[in-house]
Amino acid sequence: MQNEATKWYQLEFDDVLNRLNSSKKGLTEEEAEKRLKEQGPNRLPREKRFRLGLFLLSQLKSPLIYILIIGGSISIAIEHNLDAIIIFAAVAVNIGIGFYQEYSSGKTLEKLTQIVKVIARVQRNGDVREIDSEKLVIGDIIHIKAGMKVPADARLIYAKNLEANESLLTGESSAVNKNTNSIKEDVVVGDRKNMIFTGSIIEKGEGIGIVVKTSGNTEVGKIAELTKKAEEDQTPLQQRMGHLGKIIAIIVTIASVLIVGVGWYEKIEFTEIFITSIAVAVAAIPEGLPATIAVILAVSSRRILTKKGLVKQLIAAESLGSTSVICSDKTGTLTEGKMSVEKIVSESDKKEFYLALALANEALVEKPVSQSGNTPEGPAIKGESTDQAKMQAFLENSDMTYNELMLSMPRLNILPFDPKNKFIASFHKKDSGIRVYITGTPEKIIELSESVDKNGEAQKITEEYKKEAELKYEEMAKDGLRMIAAAYVDIQNNENEVLEYNEKEMVNSVKNITYLGLAAIKDPIREGVKEIIKEVNDAGIRLVMLTGDHKLTALAIGKELGLPTDQDSIMEGAEMDKISDEDLRTKIREIDIFARVNPEHKLRIVKAWKEVGEVVAVTGDGINDAPALKVADVGVAVGSGTDVTKEAADLILLDDSFLTIVEAIKQGRTAFDNIKKVTVFMLSNSFTEVILILGALLFKIPLPLIAVQILWTNLVEDGLPNFALAFEPPEDDVLKRKPIERNKPILDREASFIAYPLGIMTDIILFSVFFFFLKYSHYDISYIRTIIFATLGTDSLFFIFSLKSLDKSIFKMNLFNNRYLLFAIALGFAMMVSAVYLPQLNHVLRTSPLLLQHALLVMGIGITKLFIIEFVKLLHRRHFAGL
Repeated sequence: MQNEATKWYQLEFDDVLNRLNSSKKGLTEEEAEKRLKEQGPNRLPREKRFRLGLFLLSQLKSPLIYILIIGGSISIAIEHNLDAIIIFAAVAVNIGIGFYQEYSSGKTLEKLTQIVKVIARVQRNGDVREIDSEKLVIGDIIHIKAGMKVPADARLIYAKNLEANESLLTGESSAVNKNTNSIKEDVVVGDRKNMIFTGSIIEKGEGIGIVVKTSGNTEVGKIAELTKKAEEDQTPLQQRMGHLGKIIAIIVTIASVLIVGVGWYEKIEFTEIFITSIAVAVAAIPEGLPATIAVILAVSSRRILTKKGLVKQLIAAESLGSTSVICSDKTGTLTEGKMSVEKIVSESDKKEFYLALALANEALVEKPVSQSGNTPEGPAIKGESTDQAKMQAFLENSDMTYNELMLSMPRLNILPFDPKNKFIASFHKKDSGIRVYITGTPEKIIELSESVDKNGEAQKITEEYKKEAELKYEEMAKDGLRMIAAAYVDIQNNENEVLEYNEKEMVNSVKNITYLGLAAIKDPIREGVKEIIKEVNDAGIRLVMLTGDHKLTALAIGKELGLPTDQDSIMEGAEMDKISDEDLRTKIREIDIFARVNPEHKLRIVKAWKEVGEVVAVTGDGINDAPALKVADVGVAVGSGTDVTKEAADLILLDDSFLTIVEAIKQGRTAFDNIKKVTVFMLSNSFTEVILILGALLFKIPLPLIAVQILWTNLVEDGLPNFALAFEPPEDDVLKRKPIERNKPILDREASFIAYPLGIMTDIILFSVFFFFLKYSHYDISYIRTIIFATLGTDSLFFIFSLKSLDKSIFKMNLFNNRYLLFAIALGFAMMVSAVYLPQLNHVLRTSPLLLQHALLVMGIGITKLFIIEFVKLLHRRHFAGL
């Protein structure tokens, strides 16, 4: 059915219907199910994030793998077969660990990208309902409006002030005006004004179209570069750590060349010193650091997902830890978002009042069907929470259904709510004329009113009555209620004129209106959010509440939440309009609540906070919130928001809850902590083998370790333990610290204070032990090397427990809350014990079984290093924290 040769934009609508065997009422459910089985889901082709062939090729680009392969090949050439086996085993293990790291993080990202679904409004059997866009088929009739993402390629049959952003396809940022006129000549995609295309964003207006292409046959589906992106860009942190790794690699390479040069000068067998220098380089280069960081960020994203937060990019997990200001919407984030009309204040005919609530409304009411049908029983109301509350009030107080109402009073046009206009207006046929129903902010509706409806009779409204109405809504607003005013106006224009009204003409029609009254809407505070706000404050994060509600409503909610509510701590949008950006920057730290703000105000607020040096997270749900989300360091979209807002966001709240933002920040800080721990762990032993080998050459004594022993200890130390640290749970005080400074280095004062002294002390201790046994004992060189080998391989398995927290004493930690780390340590000890006491491995690794006293010495050195770290941490706490 997806005929590539058909030029749908050249056909008249009826011809399109005939060719697709559809109708103006849409497909039946049975036909849609049949077509779905034939055509498959409406899903763009996805290339797997992880492919084994590409992974192996990427591994062959690694300098570390090159070094190992060269070393293994030389070992085979000179018949050092045991060395070759160990070296190629190291290659296999490095690739294996890399495989798991990339596969794990890749699967996490793939899962995350599939969670957010594009919802389509489809008309089937004449009824409009919402479905997952993957269930759309060719011939479906779809309804679109501002804020939606186009779910399939469609030929328009109705377009009202419709503008679509098609930059995904054309590269043009300006929105394209759409119409329903057929086009006779051949035109490129960007000029097909009667078509809408998958992935485009509806910026304005509304429309109806018939689906002509789905999945990979859509225009965007043909663009492989856009739809089959297999690689994830590295985050700035990964890039910085990769750069650090390259610097270390250069230093180690120079050291390795120096080892070969000095060894050759000292007349050590060239093949032995060459293979040893390769092993030293492999052990010293922290090649896996960027990959481990990717795993840490993926683990963080997965944990956030379990708390109903969806991180769209790994970089967001990194940025969350630095958040110092949260600009949060009130509705649905700090409150439950489950609105209900609590009270009506009106002297009008109540029937007319409820009509205004239902008709001046953008909510979708799905027709109820049986349990076996495709929609839930009872009328399901979909849309913005205020619209849902208004519609529910109508349904509870009316003897007719919404569909019956729309049949009796057909809608001719609608002006969607706009923060600038502050109202929504819907144009309907009524009796022999046209009536416009309006709902909006009380201030605006009262200002536009020329009369008031009293028991069905319009009377001249007086200034005194307006002041009384203002006092009424202000009094209710003090109780934290959202206030909505309703009105209507009858216009004389004919139907055809109204059908063709543009936005300006509809706005101009809303004048000299008749006031109907007030609706007080309650939206309860989310359970536990007050306690969470205190936790946020303890974490050094500033909460700023943004709301479109009246100042008095905002103050009442702010007081309930525990926010400052004096007059100096709140600012209205109207006041913002009167001050410059510079003045706003000066005052920004004094304001905790912004009331009656629109998206433009929100954008200015976010910019002001950023300009005073803060890292800002901001929430949004509407199409006009997208600019603020893009400007913020972390854009947060609520799950019930528009597609365009989710597109601009870094984090999506699947449950719309403020608690999810806090949990995301917690995991962001944990990710930063774990990256520091891994970095300290990997760098603390990086240069030990270099120092040991170079020291032995300079002192003209035998080498403390041979190549296969260095490679084995590298597998034990840098194989699983550093990877296991990626799964460290949050520390108890993670939300009691100040936010992480923007661009704070991983190797900060705290980390450096541990990593560098630890590395230096390790080198001194090991070299001293080797020198002592070599000079003052009767043991042969193989036995002494085994002591050094065992010490080097096990000491990190002891002190890694101390690195579970870089500032807290080991006696205040839970040492057993990371099962991955416990497994890695157990496996590491098993490998080292086997290497020392199994005869088969004694032969391969040239080790000797240690006596009990020397095994205890090895353990003692490991425990000593642990307490050295604890002592260094204590010094740091006392010197820098004033403890």
